[in-house]
Amino acid sequence: MALPKGVKEIGGVLLVVIGLVFVVLGARDLYQGFTKSKDANALAKSQVEQAVRDSALLDSGREEKTGLSYQFPKQWKAEEIQGGIQYGTLNGTANIRISVDDFSGQKVEVTPETYHDSVRAQIEELQKQQPLSYTFLTEGATTVGALPGYQWTYKLLVKEVPTAGAQVWVVKDKKVLVMTYSAAENIYDSFYPTFQAMVQSIKE
Repeated sequence: MALPKGVKEIGGVLLVVIGLVFVVLGARDLYQGFTKSKDANALAKSQVEQAVRDSALLDSGREEKTGLSYQFPKQWKAEEIQGGIQYGTLNGTANIRISVDDFSGQKVEVTPETYHDSVRAQIEELQKQQPLSYTFLTEGATTVGALPGYQWTYKLLVKEVPTAGAQVWVVKDKKVLVMTYSAAENIYDSFYPTFQAMVQSIKE
């Protein structure tokens, strides 16, 4: 059974889909904040190097809805977003977001694959209405700790700004924790190890 579809805000555009009403954070997180990103080419090499050093200094956090703990770069700026929290640096050119989709009480099967199918369908629908160009590079099932999950990487072009991203989600008790990394394409590789460290730190 596919997950229910509803009303979600992606990149400032309200998309209404027939069905139950809820926010699909996984799809929205692919695009949130990209239009605010500045050109990373304008950043000094020393700024990037310092931010990479800062990203290696991890502190511990906890996501309350799922009860899952994780680590994050303690010197990055943390701010609340709808349904979660965002850790960012470099004036928004690199950030990692944690959000949750909660399907508790709904008569649906929630697995990494059904969540994938629902998000992918909504992204395809969005493409028909938004001038976005993206390409999925890799995707597949994974395990984070003892939890079933799914991951994909992609490239995205918004307003001629090349951006790259990676997303991992895990399922626990009909709740989906989504961790999304996005960065200007030319600094993506610099902070991908930080994203990997955060993903690997997720535990019950």
